[in-house]
Amino acid sequence: MYNSFRLLPVAALLSLGAVTATPVATPPAQAQQCPTYEDGLVDGQDHKANLAATYGAGTPDYEQALNTAIANARYNARNAECPTYWRGYVQGLSN
Repeated sequence: MYNSFRLLPVAALLSLGAVTATPVATPPAQAQQCPTYEDGLVDGQDHKANLAATYGAGTPDYEQALNTAIANARYNARNAECPTYWRGYVQGLSN
């Protein structure tokens, strides 16, 4: 029994030798294409129009939803990978 346990690591090492590592070609990482400031501006204006259609422009619910959307977009402008887009989005919501 003891001899069989001694042979187990040797057998494992021998079986690993049979496996060869073959290099795998991977494509190079591509830079993310960020939308432009103008794209964010248009999307922000669209979102503002949707909020107005949903809540009614000038109502307290509309103002609250708009302020929340602006706060979220400002957070994304600071922390997202495409801050220029989000600055445009904030501008679209604010105008």
